[in-house]
Amino acid sequence: MKKKVLNHLLENGCSSHSVDEVIAASKFNKNSVLEYMNQRIQMAQENVHEECDSLSFSNIESWLQVFKKWNLPELCLYEPALVINAIANNEDLPEPKELDGVDLKSVYKFLGNALMGLPQPNLDAKSAEFLAKEFEILVGEANTEVGDSETGRINQKLETYKELPFCTQREKSSIDPLCLSDNLNFQRK
Repeated sequence: MKKKVLNHLLENGCSSHSVDEVIAASKFNKNSVLEYMNQRIQMAQENVHEECDSLSFSNIESWLQVFKKWNLPELCLYEPALVINAIANNEDLPEPKELDGVDLKSVYKFLGNALMGLPQPNLDAKSAEFLAKEFEILVGEANTEVGDSETGRINQKLETYKELPFCTQREKSSIDPLCLSDNLNFQRK
């Protein structure tokens, strides 16, 4: 049963509708399956905390708490996913042969679906390798002493706010969406 549920969720996403579908298609009692899944989710959450005990993970946890405090999950309209999908569907992207086989359209669709919580299309080997390398670079840039220090400092400042700050300086909104530029020193390699 576990394998069947996991395969279905991988193929169809993790929406409540998808969970109901897999339960309806099984011979098991719905309450038993939901109880089992809830137990496994709780165990996974506990294991993640044990396995990812690092400053970077703590910073991510802090951000999530700040976002929950501001009720951002309720306000989110999947803007990043919409932008990524708009790029995939509307921009003239180089052909894969021009990029050593990397299919940017597929990469953008993969990211757009991931941001929406939908199943991601399979990527060809070159595109998957490219995306994995880009993620490694991103993680490498974020997991530095400077990155951790800046993240902690920004998070502390944001925790003092009673509501989500908004910026009226349009020329800075893309690099400073939370209007924190007073003492920010973003460093680039």
